[in-house]
Formats: sequence, C-alpha cells, structure tokens
Amino acid sequence: MVPDNGAHGERLDERLAQARDEVLLAGESVVAQECGDQGQAVVLTDLRLIILKVGITATGMLNGRKTGAFPFQQIKTVSVRKGPMGAVIHVSGDATGSDDERPENLVVFSGPDRVKRCDAIAAKIESALGRPVERIEPRPELAAEVSTARQETKPPKGRGGRVAKSLAEEMYGEQPLEPVAEEPAATVFEAAPDVIEREMEQTPDEPAFGPNPFIPKPRRKPGSQPDKVMILVGVMLAVVLLGVAVIAPMRQQTYAPVAQLNIRQLTSNPSLQRHQYIEISGYRKRAAEILKASDTSAAAIRAAIGSGSRGALERDVTGDVWNRMSELDAPLGLAGAKESIVSGLFIRKSAVEGAMTGSVSSADTIRKLDEANARIAKGLAAMDRMLNALKAEISRKK
Repeated sequence: MVPDNGAHGERLDERLAQARDEVLLAGESVVAQECGDQGQAVVLTDLRLIILKVGITATGMLNGRKTGAFPFQQIKTVSVRKGPMGAVIHVSGDATGSDDERPENLVVFSGPDRVKRCDAIAAKIESALGRPVERIEPRPELAAEVSTARQETKPPKGRGGRVAKSLAEEMYGEQPLEPVAEEPAATVFEAAPDVIEREMEQTPDEPAFGPNPFIPKPRRKPGSQPDKVMILVGVMLAVVLLGVAVIAPMRQQTYAPVAQLNIRQLTSNPSLQRHQYIEISGYRKRAAEILKASDTSAAAIRAAIGSGSRGALERDVTGDVWNRMSELDAPLGLAGAKESIVSGLFIRKSAVEGAMTGSVSSADTIRKLDEANARIAKGLAAMDRMLNALKAEISRKK
C-alpha cells in the first residue's frame, strides 16, 4: 500500500484510494495518479496502468467497483481524445488480476481543469511506456459547421434558458442527427351514416338508451374464414393436456437415496492424503526444474550489474520461464503458492527489461531482483510446508 502523498498528481478520495490499494501488488509503487469525472481515476505505477471506477455514477451500482490493470508489456495502445468540453483516455490491451469479463479501460475528464489533468497523466504514461500516446484533437471545421447549424435551426431551450445539447455535442462538438418528420395519423374510424340519422331523429323529450353509437362495430372482411391452423393447434394442445392429466397419477415418483458426505472423513482419508502428497511433490519438482534456468540467469545478471557488463542481460530467459510457469496447472491448495512464484518471475522480468533500456537504476534493479527472489522462495516454502504436514499425517495413521 502506498499513501496518496507519495505519488505525483491529484489526491484520490477515500473510495478510490481503497480500491487502488486493494489492486496494488506487494512492492508495487505509484508513480502518478489523476481523478477523472466523479468516481473515476487513472493510476500509473512502476509496473502497470490501472483504471478505477467506484460508486453509482461511474458503475451504475450503489456500491459498485470496477477495475482494469494493464501491465506495460501487454498494453497495445493508449489514446487521448479531446473535445470542446472534455477528454477521454482509452487503453487497449490485455488486463490481469480482474474478475470482470470486460475490465474497465476508459476514463472521462470533463471541463478545462480535468482536461489539463488528462494531459498531465498522458505525458507520464508516455514516459513510462517509452512510446507516444495517440492524441485525437477536435476538428475546427466540424466545430464551425455545428455552430452554423445551431444558428440556423435555433434549437429549443431547456430549463433556465439553457440550450439543450446531447453528450456527443458537449464532448466532441459533433452535429446531432436531424429529426425525421412524422406523418399525420390516419383516421381510425368514421361514424356510419345510419347512426348519424338515428341521432338526428331523436328528440330531447325522448332520450334513447343503448350502445354508444360512436364506438366502431367489428367488421369482418367478405369471404374471411376462421384460421384453420390455429384451430388445429388448439385441438392438439387440448389432447396433450388431457394425456398428461390421465398418465400423471399412474406414475409413482421414486427418489434415489441421498448420499451422506462427511467433509472431515474425506480430508482425513489416508488414500486421499497419499494421492495429494504425490500430486504436490510432482508439482514441486516440475516448478524447481522450470525455475532453475531463471535462477541461474538472475544470479549472472546481479553479478554483471556492478561491472557494467550487458552480456548477461541479453541472455535472460525469465520471460520464457514466466510463461511456462503460468501455464503449469497447480494441484488443489497450491493456488496461492503458484501466484507468489508467478508474480516473483514477473517482477524479475520487468527488472531485467528496465535495466536493458536504462530506465531503471542499478540500485532499483537489485532491489527488484531481491523482491522477486523473496516471492519465489515464499511460494516454494509453502509447498514444502504442505508436503511436510501431509507426510506427518500419513505416518501417524500407519
């Protein structure tokens, strides 16, 4: 967790700060952060670009929270689109660490002050990614056309004399679609001549009581017949319902005996414990074989940083090891240990890439390598503790 005053940019409110701290990885530091419209923020760290949205205004739910975390290596493009009344930051790429099927990748900045904040965070994102951010500026000719069209059409004013505008007009100066003229409604019915004559013949002294003469009478087209298909469907449905009513009482429903499972008995089953021990032992062995190449490469890189040699950096294999370890399926109970090892390999890979580009100092590279080693060791230690506990339990029941 990183306090707000340790990052460059605007201080986040309590809800956004809590959402940010829950998404941050251990050892991940915030480089910059800016607030967009209500409940929206962009957070730039030394490893990822994070989009945060909280509250009903940003998510549509009272206590809603949506996030999108994009590692630098998986970001395809970052674009900034500006309009007369605001700007939008859009991130394209693969997000990680989010349970949402569609992680958030868009933040809106309304008003001149927030547009300046959008430009500030975009400049820091360019510096972190090492490539320019795509910028889409409003077209002057489109704004002139919209202004001329407004003067000619004189759009209706809303409450307080304000001209009614759409969100597209306010944000980007786009001209709305012209309304389509509605056709006059056709006459529903006309009173029959005989009805009008009867009304004229009635006198005030002899009021007539009867149906309302102005309600149209149903008329059937000449030669029309009832729909035979609908009649056939109704008859078939009646036959099916009758068959169900006759057969249902003849069948006696039987129930299979309910299996009584005791979780305590399952977890203390010696056969199950031996199977789990074999699975975890095999996974521990495969993980050690995969990590061996990365450990050797990391040790050589650490030794070469002090001497200034770049040969070891170019021979780093951590990227391939990270992919192989991520694809290796973990047995039951080792999800946390695998996550610790994978995150350590990711930190090690990012440290080596920063050292190769020269954007990270030698001291920061060594610090990240130490943190990566600690995470990997923590995951392996968790596997060893589980193996020792299973071994002791199996020996006790022999």
